Amino acid sequence: MADPVRDNNGRLPGKASPVRARRRGRLLIVEPDPLTRWSMSTYLKRWFDVMTTDSFDEAGGLLEASTLEALIVTGGLPADQSRSIGQQARHRNPDVITVRTVTELPASDARLANGEKLLEKPFELARLARLLGVPEAEIPP
Repeated sequence: MADPVRDNNGRLPGKASPVRARRRGRLLIVEPDPLTRWSMSTYLKRWFDVMTTDSFDEAGGLLEASTLEALIVTGGLPADQSRSIGQQARHRNPDVITVRTVTELPASDARLANGEKLLEKPFELARLARLLGVPEAEIPP
Protein backbone atom coordinates (compact mmCIF):
# COMPACT_ATOMS: atom_id res chain seq x y z
CA MET A 1 0.00 0.00 0.00
CA ALA A 2 1.34 3.45 -0.97
CA ASP A 3 2.27 5.91 1.72
CA PRO A 4 -0.33 8.74 1.49
CA VAL A 5 2.21 11.24 2.87
CA ARG A 6 4.50 10.80 -0.14
CA ASP A 7 3.77 11.90 -3.68
CA ASN A 8 3.96 9.55 -6.68
CA ASN A 9 7.74 10.05 -7.00
CA GLY A 10 8.41 8.77 -3.50
CA ARG A 11 9.32 12.24 -2.20
CA LEU A 12 7.88 13.91 0.84
CA PRO A 13 5.67 16.87 -0.10
CA GLY A 14 7.68 20.09 -0.31
CA LYS A 15 11.04 18.32 -0.64
CA ALA A 16 13.31 19.11 -3.58
CA SER A 17 13.68 16.59 -6.34
CA PRO A 18 16.70 14.32 -5.91
CA VAL A 19 17.71 15.14 -9.51
CA ARG A 20 19.92 18.21 -9.54
CA ALA A 21 18.70 21.08 -11.70
CA ARG A 22 20.83 21.39 -14.85
CA ARG A 23 22.38 24.75 -15.64
CA ARG A 24 21.07 26.15 -18.90
CA GLY A 25 23.96 26.93 -21.20
CA ARG A 26 23.94 28.70 -24.51
CA LEU A 27 23.73 26.72 -27.72
CA LEU A 28 24.26 28.05 -31.23
CA ILE A 29 22.81 26.21 -34.22
CA VAL A 30 24.31 27.12 -37.62
CA GLU A 31 22.01 25.47 -40.16
CA PRO A 32 20.69 26.86 -43.47
CA ASP A 33 17.58 24.66 -43.62
CA PRO A 34 14.76 26.44 -41.74
CA LEU A 35 12.85 23.27 -40.86
CA THR A 36 15.93 21.49 -39.48
CA ARG A 37 16.93 24.63 -37.55
CA TRP A 38 13.42 24.99 -36.09
CA SER A 39 13.19 21.30 -35.18
CA MET A 40 16.53 21.27 -33.36
CA SER A 41 15.94 24.56 -31.56
CA THR A 42 12.42 23.62 -30.44
CA TYR A 43 13.58 20.27 -29.07
CA LEU A 44 16.77 21.53 -27.39
CA LYS A 45 15.33 24.68 -25.76
CA ARG A 46 14.30 22.65 -22.70
CA TRP A 47 18.02 22.28 -21.85
CA PHE A 48 19.70 25.24 -23.55
CA ASP A 49 19.25 28.91 -24.33
CA VAL A 50 19.18 28.42 -28.09
CA MET A 51 20.41 30.88 -30.71
CA THR A 52 20.09 30.05 -34.41
CA THR A 53 21.44 31.35 -37.67
CA ASP A 54 21.59 30.24 -41.27
CA SER A 55 24.79 32.10 -42.13
CA PHE A 56 28.50 31.96 -41.40
CA ASP A 57 28.73 35.76 -41.09
CA GLU A 58 25.95 36.03 -38.52
CA ALA A 59 27.43 33.10 -36.56
CA GLY A 60 30.67 35.08 -36.15
CA GLY A 61 28.80 37.98 -34.59
CA LEU A 62 26.88 35.72 -32.23
CA LEU A 63 30.11 34.01 -31.17
CA GLU A 64 31.75 37.36 -30.35
CA ALA A 65 28.85 38.26 -28.06
CA SER A 66 28.32 34.92 -26.29
CA THR A 67 30.13 32.10 -24.58
CA LEU A 68 28.65 28.80 -25.69
CA GLU A 69 28.22 25.50 -23.91
CA ALA A 70 27.39 23.79 -27.19
CA LEU A 71 27.56 24.36 -30.94
CA ILE A 72 25.82 22.58 -33.81
CA VAL A 73 27.22 23.25 -37.28
CA THR A 74 25.87 21.87 -40.52
CA GLY A 75 28.25 19.79 -42.57
CA GLY A 76 27.07 21.82 -45.57
CA LEU A 77 29.35 24.73 -44.66
CA PRO A 78 32.73 24.88 -46.36
CA ALA A 79 35.35 23.19 -44.17
CA ASP A 80 37.26 26.44 -43.50
CA GLN A 81 34.10 28.20 -42.30
CA SER A 82 33.12 25.28 -40.08
CA ARG A 83 36.64 25.19 -38.59
CA SER A 84 36.57 28.94 -38.01
CA ILE A 85 33.25 28.79 -36.15
CA GLY A 86 34.53 25.94 -33.99
CA GLN A 87 37.78 27.77 -33.22
CA GLN A 88 35.92 30.94 -32.23
CA ALA A 89 33.64 28.96 -29.92
CA ARG A 90 36.60 27.09 -28.33
CA HIS A 91 38.47 30.37 -27.86
CA ARG A 92 35.65 31.61 -25.61
CA ASN A 93 35.05 28.21 -23.96
CA PRO A 94 37.61 25.41 -24.42
CA ASP A 95 35.02 22.89 -23.18
CA VAL A 96 32.36 23.75 -25.77
CA ILE A 97 30.65 20.64 -27.15
CA THR A 98 30.60 20.76 -30.94
CA VAL A 99 28.42 18.57 -33.14
CA ARG A 100 28.61 18.68 -36.92
CA THR A 101 25.67 17.27 -38.85
CA VAL A 102 26.73 15.43 -42.00
CA THR A 103 24.97 13.58 -44.78
CA GLU A 104 27.38 10.65 -44.54
CA LEU A 105 29.75 9.53 -41.81
CA PRO A 106 33.34 8.85 -42.80
CA ALA A 107 34.29 5.19 -42.83
CA SER A 108 36.95 5.60 -40.11
CA ASP A 109 35.69 7.47 -37.05
CA ALA A 110 32.75 9.60 -35.90
CA ARG A 111 35.03 12.26 -34.37
CA LEU A 112 37.16 14.87 -36.00
CA ALA A 113 40.68 15.68 -34.83
CA ASN A 114 39.53 18.81 -32.94
CA GLY A 115 37.00 16.87 -30.84
CA GLU A 116 33.92 17.62 -32.91
CA LYS A 117 31.31 14.91 -32.87
CA LEU A 118 29.66 13.92 -36.13
CA LEU A 119 25.97 13.14 -36.44
CA GLU A 120 24.60 11.69 -39.66
CA LYS A 121 21.43 13.17 -41.19
CA PRO A 122 18.66 12.24 -40.86
CA PHE A 123 19.07 11.87 -37.13
CA GLU A 124 16.99 11.40 -34.02
CA LEU A 125 16.76 14.48 -31.81
CA ALA A 126 17.29 12.29 -28.74
CA ARG A 127 20.65 11.18 -30.17
CA LEU A 128 21.60 14.82 -30.69
CA ALA A 129 20.69 15.61 -27.08
CA ARG A 130 22.92 12.75 -25.88
CA LEU A 131 25.86 14.02 -27.94
CA LEU A 132 25.36 17.45 -26.35
CA GLY A 133 25.66 15.93 -22.88
CA VAL A 134 22.03 15.92 -21.82
CA PRO A 135 21.59 13.30 -19.07
CA GLU A 136 19.76 10.19 -20.26
CA ALA A 137 17.15 10.54 -17.48
CA GLU A 138 16.07 13.92 -18.88
CA ILE A 139 15.56 12.78 -22.47
CA PRO A 140 11.95 11.88 -23.23
CA PRO A 141 11.34 8.39 -24.61
